[in-house]
Amino acid sequence: LVAEEVVRRVAAVARPVLISPRLDAHRLPGTLDPRTLLVRLAAPGGLAGPADGTRVAGGLPTAVPVPVHDGPPAAYGALAHASAERLEGHAARLEACAGHSGWDKDEAGERFRTVLLNHAERCARAAADVRGAAGWLADDGRGTA
Repeated sequence: LVAEEVVRRVAAVARPVLISPRLDAHRLPGTLDPRTLLVRLAAPGGLAGPADGTRVAGGLPTAVPVPVHDGPPAAYGALAHASAERLEGHAARLEACAGHSGWDKDEAGERFRTVLLNHAERCARAAADVRGAAGWLADDGRGTA
């Protein structure tokens, strides 16, 4: 009864949004393991953040949903995919920051710009690695990493 009341109250102020698996209206699955579902709760008017499941604080994604413990590898693959997207976004923001004018005013600024670009490159490489792992997990661990 307590769990039902909690769900009722949450549903009164938020709506669930499916993050994973991504469903196609033209190819709906015949069965769906509930342990593979990742959802986020959206406030009325879509105030809970981007559709990828991140939460927004100060305009920047800060967290992704955590799949149910002991879920199938595909659930963790969806989480890894979301993490790869966050890393790619972080790399893009670092590159954009490094691209602003003003860094070349002195040697210290240029060094800092170089540090930003190097970190952006590491984030992009990490995103590619995580994306590969996500693909492997989404294939229930049967694929190759």
